Amino acid sequence: MFVSHELAKRIESVDAIVNRDYASCYSSLYDDRRENAIEIGGGWASFAGLESPMTQAFGIGLNGAVTESDFDQLEEFYGSRGSAINIEVCPYVDSSMIELLRKRAYYPIEFSHVFIRDLNEAESSQSSTESDVTVREVNEEEEQIWSRTLAKGFAEGAEPPQSFVDIFSTYFRIPRVRCLTAEIDGRPVGGGLLSICDGVAALATTTTLPEFRGRGAQTKLLLERLKIGLKQGCDLAMVTTQPGTISHRNVGRQGFQTAYTRCKFGKR
Repeated sequence: MFVSHELAKRIESVDAIVNRDYASCYSSLYDDRRENAIEIGGGWASFAGLESPMTQAFGIGLNGAVTESDFDQLEEFYGSRGSAINIEVCPYVDSSMIELLRKRAYYPIEFSHVFIRDLNEAESSQSSTESDVTVREVNEEEEQIWSRTLAKGFAEGAEPPQSFVDIFSTYFRIPRVRCLTAEIDGRPVGGGLLSICDGVAALATTTTLPEFRGRGAQTKLLLERLKIGLKQGCDLAMVTTQPGTISHRNVGRQGFQTAYTRCKFGKR
């Protein structure tokens, strides 16, 4: 699949919109009356708490030139909240974005691979493995169990503080997001998210408890979300992983191709 500039904009807008919606839910849950998501330079800057991974900007610079005024607005938005600035930068951005990042002393923090696959081919080409894992969507009554399972998975099995658990429970308030659990003998052992936006099924926030890794939970979670996306009329699936991880390997096995590599830039 050729990744054009228009396709890159479509992909990046999914994360931008989900982050925007998350920030809106955060404002409602914590009675924060500020506007915690603003449109800047064709993308969205979102704030959802000082320690939240959702406090970052997506899509800036994909609609053309970025100005000094755009960056002034971005820095005032995060500075007024006492937050560091984190910007996910797609390689398809306008060159003005790169120049302003350099000029204002932003520094690279991490790289991530963005993968895509054509869902019209998904049903006939999925591969699976024998596993005792079952995957299903969860309901609101299971919010805390699901949230704590994911928080514990990302904490490498350590008991997470409630503030970390709350980061995941916020997803239950976003209409476009579906929350899935992986279970073994009825016990939650992992989970993940599926966001539906503009015909794109975005797979994210996937983890398994350390003691249950290697039993097929990630693969089962991936396949189930592809099926849901297909049923919802999506023609494209996307997922972002860190390079060289188990998730990177798993998505490659399921027919995903690398669309591009993002770089996160930061400034304190």
